[in-house]
Amino acid sequence: MGQQCSINESQRSSRTSRAFPADATRCYIRVVETISQRQLRNDNAEILRGVERGETYTVTRRGVPIARLGPLAVDSDLRCVRPARRRVAFGSLTRVRSRRATADVLDDLRAER
Repeated sequence: MGQQCSINESQRSSRTSRAFPADATRCYIRVVETISQRQLRNDNAEILRGVERGETYTVTRRGVPIARLGPLAVDSDLRCVRPARRRVAFGSLTRVRSRRATADVLDDLRAER
């Protein structure tokens, strides 16, 4: 038996209304969804999750295609110049305690304005 199709209907975005053929070739059809610049701005987290799943988007401005957004190829020439570092968690910092009440400190700061 061949491999199972890894694409199912629940993985497709609710914005797309494309119908796939019922045969097995639908696993090999690459759907490029068209989204507007406004959709990209408003739904960027959802769209980037789609890119992580391998989806590709064409971004339009006033109906004119301006960009293609999709996953990076394995042999991409993009390099990470400065990798992200994990910051110190605030919970691990030592708490500073003052003998003065917070309200007194705030009153003094407000009086300086």
